[in-house]
Amino acid sequence: EKISKLRVSTQKDLIYGGHLSKTISDFAAVTAYFNDENDEHCLCRKITENNDEFYINSERVNKKKYKSFLEGFGIFTGMNNFMIFQGDIEKIVSETSKERTQIFEKFSGSDKLIKKYDISQKQLKIEMDIFTQALRKKREALTERRKLDFEKHQADKYNQLRNKLTSLQRDIVLLKLHSLNITVDNLNESHDKFNEEKNNILNNICTKKDLYASEKSEFSKLFREISLLEKHISDIDLKIKQLKPSYEANKNKVTYLDTKIQNDRKLLERFNSNYEKSKIQISEFEQSIKEVEKLIISIG
Repeated sequence: EKISKLRVSTQKDLIYGGHLSKTISDFAAVTAYFNDENDEHCLCRKITENNDEFYINSERVNKKKYKSFLEGFGIFTGMNNFMIFQGDIEKIVSETSKERTQIFEKFSGSDKLIKKYDISQKQLKIEMDIFTQALRKKREALTERRKLDFEKHQADKYNQLRNKLTSLQRDIVLLKLHSLNITVDNLNESHDKFNEEKNNILNNICTKKDLYASEKSEFSKLFREISLLEKHISDIDLKIKQLKPSYEANKNKVTYLDTKIQNDRKLLERFNSNYEKSKIQISEFEQSIKEVEKLIISIG
């Protein structure tokens, strides 16, 4: 039997005898019964030569409502193909998975939902991207919060150390004030000693004046000797002028080396001075801390 013989080209062909152009009946009808949670529903389709009628529980309805009711029971009226013969089954088996999927999509009516599915899939991707971005921002916010908590902890620790340092500095100032009172007494004693030493120095000055008079006569003798030395120096200057060309050649180099040596010496002296000052300050600070600790122990 050919598949084409199971199909009709016009609605009236569904009426008995219609395909012979000699109808025996005025209509054709099909009725289906459905049980839904102990309720029975009766669906009927009546076909005449010119149109068809739809009934749900003996109540006439339009085609749209009738179709919607059927789809509620999983029956899709829009299907165009059915697996009728064994040859159709064998053909489907030989199809690729993609082609079989398309056939079953037509059977189930899900092919009409492909466009909606693609739109939903794109929307899902957008939502996933938004979710991923929100999750990344949340992680970044959590990282930033942990960083802020760490910085706050460090700030609290710094404030504690600063308060402790302020307390120690206050104790040091009190100790210095206490030591100043002792120092004033020592200065008074030193002042008396200074006056005594001053008187001794004045007496020494008088003695030195007497020595100056005697030294002056000696100076006259030395002046004469200096005159002789100046003559000798003039002779030496003459020799120097003779050696001056070679001296001038090396003068710039000697000046540069001398300047560099002087600068290096000054830099070394500055470093040594700073080093000694730092040692003294460290020593004083350590001594002050020891004194503070002793004072705290004595107070406690």
